[in-house]
Amino acid sequence: MKHFLIASIWLVLLSLTSGEGSAQQLNMGKAPVIDVYPFFNASFIKNKKVRFIETEVMLKIPNQKIRYSNRVQKFEFDRSGNVMVYQNISPSGVNSKTSYFLNKTGLLAIIHSEMPHKDALLSFFYDEKGRVVTKETANGKNPEALVEEKFTYEDFSATQFKKYYLNDENLTYKHEVVDLDSKGRVVESRARYIRGVNREYSKFGYAQKLLVSVSINVKNVTRREEKYVMSYDDNEVLQFMQFRIDGAPIYRYEYLYEDELIIAILRKDLKSEEIQITKLKYRFF
Repeated sequence: MKHFLIASIWLVLLSLTSGEGSAQQLNMGKAPVIDVYPFFNASFIKNKKVRFIETEVMLKIPNQKIRYSNRVQKFEFDRSGNVMVYQNISPSGVNSKTSYFLNKTGLLAIIHSEMPHKDALLSFFYDEKGRVVTKETANGKNPEALVEEKFTYEDFSATQFKKYYLNDENLTYKHEVVDLDSKGRVVESRARYIRGVNREYSKFGYAQKLLVSVSINVKNVTRREEKYVMSYDDNEVLQFMQFRIDGAPIYRYEYLYEDELIIAILRKDLKSEEIQITKLKYRFF
């Protein structure tokens, strides 16, 4: 369910945040991980004529044998490089399937999520600027149980706007100010709930066309900051990423390539030194 929820939270930011560059295989809207929609850079996938990607996960602890995880991710793409179907098999063996449907302008219109004993349908509607104005969530087994959420926008300038979150009673429960750079990329977003002390803050750092850092601050009862820092080679291809929580390094990612395609992602736990090896296998059109 994680990818289903994150897609709705990050949809506007993903549509506005570019800077991934045609050389990047992974989506760079939030960070170069393959757990967040749209997962991959569609133009890259299209150019490489990739039809399917399947992952295999292994775990290696120093002085111990490699262990194989039951987790598997499967991606199916259309000829434009867009993810059509995402299948996730968890380490415990739970199988979920998510289908993605785009509208005529190429924006995400429907997410259909199928899991054991649960079926959900999420629909998005946009304004002329490509921003979500209505989100409808329905239970696939009971389509009449529809929950509607609306969003309105106030433009302050060409590089700043405010987004209002309205519940099914048409009452604002949250607002967010988004700052863009001259290229239309998100550089900061600051969100606050009407009631309570909950706040959210995100900051995106760029070096020319490349996204080099993402900071996400969430304040509920306590404050927590997650930060991703990316490193590229001279050809502007992603090589490393570090993930930090409250400034402390947690994971170090390394990306391995063959024929310009990622063949493995190594994630090292900097405390336990356990290495998670995610291998990617491809099929082409």
